[in-house]
Amino acid sequence: MHKDAVELPAVLRESVGRTLLARLTNHRAEVLILAVARDHVHLVLRCASPHVRMILGYAKRSLSHAIRAQVQAIVWAKKCGVKTIRSREQQRATSQCIERHARKGAWVWTVRDALRT
Repeated sequence: MHKDAVELPAVLRESVGRTLLARLTNHRAEVLILAVARDHVHLVLRCASPHVRMILGYAKRSLSHAIRAQVQAIVWAKKCGVKTIRSREQQRATSQCIERHARKGAWVWTVRDALRT
């Protein structure tokens, strides 16, 4: 059964992104870039665990609870698309694509932002 996408208000995107970063970091996943858009999230992360999808699931569940008061709908799909990046060139191209989401109103964070603070 397909449901319409939930639209995440612009005022929540940074909060959602920072919470997702924290949850993934708690599971020892290193986020390199993250974009929180109106109706989806993209990210590139490094994770030593073979259970990446499970870790993302825990983070999504925790995040859903955190924003339940502001967004009263099912925010995430049951499964997420997980693709392995096999080369530095692929990582660079993927990161550039994700970074361009900022032009469409997404909140974007990169590991460079962490290095600046």
